[in-house]
Amino acid sequence: MRGLWDTADAGDPVPVGKALDPPGVSGPRRPGPVGPEARTAAFSPDDRTPAVGGDNGTELWDITHPAEPRLIDGAIDHGGTTDSVAFGPDGRTLATAGSDGVTLWDISDLRHVAPRGKPLSWDADEAVFSPDGTVLGTISRKPGGDLTVGLWDVTDPDRPTLLGTPSRPEQEIQSIAFHPGGKLLAGAGFDGTVRLWDIGNPRKPVPAGAPLTQHVQSVDSVAFSPDGRILASAGEDGTIRLWDVTDVTDVTDVTDGRAAKPFGSPLTSLGWITALGFSPDGDALATNADRIAHLVPMSPDQAVRQICRATAGRLTGDEWRMYVPDLAFTRPCA
Repeated sequence: MRGLWDTADAGDPVPVGKALDPPGVSGPRRPGPVGPEARTAAFSPDDRTPAVGGDNGTELWDITHPAEPRLIDGAIDHGGTTDSVAFGPDGRTLATAGSDGVTLWDISDLRHVAPRGKPLSWDADEAVFSPDGTVLGTISRKPGGDLTVGLWDVTDPDRPTLLGTPSRPEQEIQSIAFHPGGKLLAGAGFDGTVRLWDIGNPRKPVPAGAPLTQHVQSVDSVAFSPDGRILASAGEDGTIRLWDVTDVTDVTDVTDGRAAKPFGSPLTSLGWITALGFSPDGDALATNADRIAHLVPMSPDQAVRQICRATAGRLTGDEWRMYVPDLAFTRPCA
């Protein structure tokens, strides 16, 4: 089901309005414009236009009135599947990545969406804009080749140019994320590592410290917190790992040996995590685990509310000592 959710309380999200079903179709596998399954989604910077990608292209929705979402002019049909969508920070450009490569679209007039230039790359898995919108990060694959990260100058979206390629093909990077400061790039590796690159000069990206290696299986997604202090990574092993990256981002030259450090214990999940992302305020972490969306509270207040709701306030002294042995027992949820 595709729909909108009110996540003000991360422990108790509630649906808002109607499902994002194209007119005249319904059901769990409806054949809408993008096909029977949605693969990816993203919100425009003003939160009024979500883009939904799938087997046959990309849909744009008007949610000015969230209770009554409206499909805009059907789907953007670019000849293949859409695996990733991303809005430029100015809200006038949309990037789509899929089986036909990466395409930039002029969406300044949502009634007349048009491609900008030629597709940037080959069969692509992901496209992500830098915070200032001048660089586009892509993950693509040449025919018969390995996944490669590319950094593109999209200052002029009609004439994008390749700047640099941080990763080596054998590293098989599956997902990337820009740090809010724009000078650090994180990559999730098929080999179970998380890699960081200094992209202060995107023409000459360099590794920022050693690979992060605490995952035991493929890493599928990475995301930075809005304040830039924490990097989250997750994947096939079903864990979410948090990394303190303040030492990496607080120095001018991140190649001087400083590295990210684990932040607390890993968070366990119910299955293979294929996507994650922080809420704009950083108080929640959204994940997709085995095709089910979850919200993980990241603030103490949110966590306390979720625990109290789950236990109905019935946490005994013995249970307290089992889970938080370092703290004196206090009757919870009083």
